[in-house]
Amino acid sequence: MSQGGSGIIEFSRETEQKEALQEFLRFIIVGLGTTGLNFTIYAVCVSLGMSPAGAAAFAFLILIPFHFKAHSTFVFRSNRDIANTLKYGLALAVSMALNVGLVTFFWAYLLVDPLPAQVLGLAPAITANYLLLRYFAFPRARSASATSSTWTWFVIASVSALAIYVSAAAMLIYTNPLLSDDDWRHYLHYFFQRDTIDSIFGRENKHLMIIPNFIFFSNYLLFDGRMSNLALVNVGLLLAASVLLATGWIKATWQRDRSWIEVVGIVFIWGAVMLFLGAPRTLFWGIGVHNHLVVLGALGAAFSHRALPGH
Repeated sequence: MSQGGSGIIEFSRETEQKEALQEFLRFIIVGLGTTGLNFTIYAVCVSLGMSPAGAAAFAFLILIPFHFKAHSTFVFRSNRDIANTLKYGLALAVSMALNVGLVTFFWAYLLVDPLPAQVLGLAPAITANYLLLRYFAFPRARSASATSSTWTWFVIASVSALAIYVSAAAMLIYTNPLLSDDDWRHYLHYFFQRDTIDSIFGRENKHLMIIPNFIFFSNYLLFDGRMSNLALVNVGLLLAASVLLATGWIKATWQRDRSWIEVVGIVFIWGAVMLFLGAPRTLFWGIGVHNHLVVLGALGAAFSHRALPGH
């Protein structure tokens, strides 16, 4: 009886973890879509002259119908009764207040550029949004089988996420939004004294950097060449590399009963490591972009090679 009972408990625990992982992945899918729409609306509003705080609030508000429909029916698959709707409204109000408050803080008080300010404002808001929706607005029955290992990984992931956020914020805050004299000379050389094709495909110090030059040129045309935008690109490249490293680590040390929160913890740990190691280079916009692209390409090639049959 005891063995049968333990087997049932173990099966229930695995089923619950699988459902939680599937729910989290659905949240990520919806989150990518809503975040992309939010950022697009925000960027358009800022370009039209709206303040970053007002643009953040407007982008949040206009997506409420889509946000509620997607999360209630697709992500959490919950009954949309009055109680859940009220809880959803409260959860969204908290998330929006956090988003607008952080954008205002970074933009108005720390003088961060509008686009990086929205990135720094959205990250904690999305995290708070998931936790509030998952455990407050659309709760579901859960067993009390959470192990100490799961909570350990949860704490590690939380600390690592905080380290990633602080590191990224520091890079974006201390990357001067105004171009220095050396940067202006570089832009004059690349984008005024040469034609567009040559500025992207031409060699500099015998280096051919097509993708970095295309990034620089796009930043110059679309965002006034602000260095903080290029620092944001570097942060994204470092975090993408950390996902590849985490995936390789998980494959090499795979355990059948590995919980999804442990996987998330590993990703955040590698993210914190990569951001810490790459922070000095990110302050130098040219060095950071092309070196981080090389690292990302090497990791991607190695990971793809290991995924081939027979390797």
